[in-house]
Amino acid sequence: MDEEKDCSRFSQQALISGRLNLNTEKQPQLCRRIFKDVYNLIKDKAGFKSIRTIHLPTNDWNDDNEDNGTLDLLSEFQNLNICVLKGGRRGKCLCDGMTSLPASFTSLEHLRHVDLSFNRFTSFPSQLGKLTSLKLLIMDYNSLEVMDLKDLPCSIEELYCRHNRIGHLEGSCDHLSELKIIELSSNQIDQIPPSVASLSALLCFNLKDNRLKSVPLCALKCKNLQKLYLSHNDITFIEESLDLPHSLELVDLSFNKIASFSQFYQNNPIVCIRGNPTERNLKEQQKDENAFDKYDVSLAKMDSDFASFDIVSHHAVGVALPCGVEMIFPKFCVKQSTLIFCKLIPPEETELILNPSDQLLSDVLQLGPNGMKFDDRIKITIPFHYSAFDEQHREIIIRSLTQVQNGNKYEDLEAAINLHDDNKEQTASTYANHFTVFAVVSRLVEDTVQVDQNANTILWSSCNPLTKLSFPSQSVAVETKIKLQTLRVTPSYLQRVQLSDDVVSDVIHLSTEPKNTVFQQAVTIHLCLPDVLIGKTFDENQLRLLKWTSVDGDWNDVTGDTSLTFSTVDVSFQTNYFCRYWLVWENIKGVVRQVYRRLTTYNVQFLCMQRKVVPTAVIAQCVREENVDERVKQLSEQGYFGEDPCTGVQQLMEGEIFKIQVIGGIQLKSHDEHDRRHLEEKVLMKRFHSQHPPQKTGFSRFCIESSGGDTREVKTGYVSFYKFSHQPVTKGEEVKLGPKQLEENSSRPAMKRSVHNRQESTELSSAQANCKGDSGKEEHLDDVLIVLEPPAKPLPPVPEFDVPLKFGELGTGMFTEVNLRHISGFLGSDWMEFGHYLGLKTAELDRIQMDYPNNTKEQIFRMLRYWSYIHMHDEDCVQTFLKALMDADRKDIADQVDRIYKDGVERYENSVKKLRRNHQ
Repeated sequence: MDEEKDCSRFSQQALISGRLNLNTEKQPQLCRRIFKDVYNLIKDKAGFKSIRTIHLPTNDWNDDNEDNGTLDLLSEFQNLNICVLKGGRRGKCLCDGMTSLPASFTSLEHLRHVDLSFNRFTSFPSQLGKLTSLKLLIMDYNSLEVMDLKDLPCSIEELYCRHNRIGHLEGSCDHLSELKIIELSSNQIDQIPPSVASLSALLCFNLKDNRLKSVPLCALKCKNLQKLYLSHNDITFIEESLDLPHSLELVDLSFNKIASFSQFYQNNPIVCIRGNPTERNLKEQQKDENAFDKYDVSLAKMDSDFASFDIVSHHAVGVALPCGVEMIFPKFCVKQSTLIFCKLIPPEETELILNPSDQLLSDVLQLGPNGMKFDDRIKITIPFHYSAFDEQHREIIIRSLTQVQNGNKYEDLEAAINLHDDNKEQTASTYANHFTVFAVVSRLVEDTVQVDQNANTILWSSCNPLTKLSFPSQSVAVETKIKLQTLRVTPSYLQRVQLSDDVVSDVIHLSTEPKNTVFQQAVTIHLCLPDVLIGKTFDENQLRLLKWTSVDGDWNDVTGDTSLTFSTVDVSFQTNYFCRYWLVWENIKGVVRQVYRRLTTYNVQFLCMQRKVVPTAVIAQCVREENVDERVKQLSEQGYFGEDPCTGVQQLMEGEIFKIQVIGGIQLKSHDEHDRRHLEEKVLMKRFHSQHPPQKTGFSRFCIESSGGDTREVKTGYVSFYKFSHQPVTKGEEVKLGPKQLEENSSRPAMKRSVHNRQESTELSSAQANCKGDSGKEEHLDDVLIVLEPPAKPLPPVPEFDVPLKFGELGTGMFTEVNLRHISGFLGSDWMEFGHYLGLKTAELDRIQMDYPNNTKEQIFRMLRYWSYIHMHDEDCVQTFLKALMDADRKDIADQVDRIYKDGVERYENSVKKLRRNHQ
């Protein structure tokens, strides 16, 4: 019945709008069945002719079943302009799509746009060459190995074949007189055919991340070429100078292996050469490669992410943690035997410094002894998760916190990125000569240049070449390193953050090493105009120049104190010291802090759901807006429910703290007030990190109960969400480590949903009066309603006696205080190690140890009780407990626990049989 309704709805929408989009959340096989049903409903030819666009998912494709004839139906849609036959789900490569097109595909003579991404094509379908109206072809994420240019239709204007296996191009392209854009990044191309020079209309040629050994000179002969991307190839040599076409705007040679550049390239504003080794760096690199064998060490696998081990002077040591972290200590890195310890800290439990637009990609690795120095560099490898979902130009580094005299300061280390064969796990490796805290971070690309006393130097932004810095001679007294980061603000980015009506430019962040350098000669900054103003006439008095410094801690209008020179593409001005600069329109100057925050925050939603089997078990989480539907669906499949489980859209910065609080007729379940405070401080305090998968981190599980004595009534309450301000710290600035003591505040502002009884209304009104929302205080965000219904009344007796709950189910029969006391007697001084196998965090175990000092037996009992309180409602809690004992190599205790469990089950079954006999 649902499928029939869907079919009717899609048919009506297609006939009205001319667009048939079946790339929905439904299973792809079902979508293709609906397509066939829609085809049968649109019986008259006029109906076929009215449809201009078709989107059809192709993942889970099987040529041997009914899918084989699905595409033949497309031939009836003679006026089709756009055809999207895309595999994958929401951009995820599944590698299970189509391998061929039907012969009837050539009859679609009006087809202009074809998207065959995320399929399994190994070569260009021959049918595409016969589509005489085709303008745009997208075949990203396929398995193309050879590209024969003669197979392309002469009408093609844009070609996208990124992330394939193309080894080389072949065939003539003389017939491709209209081809304007070629995107072939992330392939294996090692040469370009000379016939490319005949592409007279070509504007953009992207060969990034391939295997080119030299610059393809034939591409530079395209007379209208504007952009040529050759970064991340294997180019080792380039001629002293090149004959560049006058139309050329950018040649990107960054991150190749070119040892030296002539002045022709160094002084050319359209050539990007960052990331290439200089002659000096090349010699150092070769020296390191010759000595690379010292890091070729077998790895000893640790049993826990919280581990300690010894290293000695005359032996190299390699260690691998279960989480994927690897550490290699070469020979003679220490003078004497040294005990090393390491542990992994979840992101929500650390205060690693993150600046605006930074993204934390991994857990935090803490190594000790803290501040220890090594005679030779050690190698550290950390796994991380990264997904490019915004428009910013980013680079991945490893951030470390270094111990100094008055505290700690952080520095960014270059990282080598490795993508494993399964394309799922990524690792970042770096070298360090001291011990500290390490984490993988994504930051805005940092463009750098060395400025000396005598040279005239220019630094361009790789994100936007229209932004640049010009340094005259004698501008510095000593050699100075200049760093430029650009927060790119495009119209599409403004639309994503709901600021499409605002006129603002890119934000540039300038810094120097040594810090706080004051230039002897003024530096000229060319800041690109907002995109909507480039090349247009406007009132120059309405555009304001803002600067932000750490001293003021705010954006200040310096237009009146600065001489601005306007061109058609930029605004130039001079300064003697660096900070952040920004151009905004006059009408938003008063709310510039709010606008800037929107540019550096993420749209998120909070969700809260209860478990169907045990409604007192609750899960709460903060998720990016685009991932909410998928996460709710995932939790629903795991047995959670909620009538309206999501809050409205909120904005959070990376690393910002949010707090979860239970109020109303329902309260947080705990053994005592001290336990409740501990849960609020540890379990219900989280940090938001945009790159962490929602199914793996960032959520809290807790139990609730009625706050009143009468459990015969339906109790309603709210899970409320608050946030705390996030203060960025400049790189190199001294900071204090360790969690801050956050001020407790149970107050809250007005609820956004209706209150169900007078008692709750009085409580909320009282809370509103106390809520403050200042910087550093709690700021209420939103709430989710939760309901606890009274236990169902017992059913009347039935002929056969039945007991619904078995012994040990949900842990209620197994993890009693008597049993836990008995089990704790078998554990000894290594109980904290067993706690890690149970999944408890170090902070939780430390807190138990401090709460019950000098009493190991009580510490063990409290640890077991704490774990059972959290997990006794899990369906597999007994099996989980036994597995943890086996993993900890305590089979002796596992046998004892298993015997206790089986004896309990046997006694329970005997009592049930006895009750049944009495009932009969």
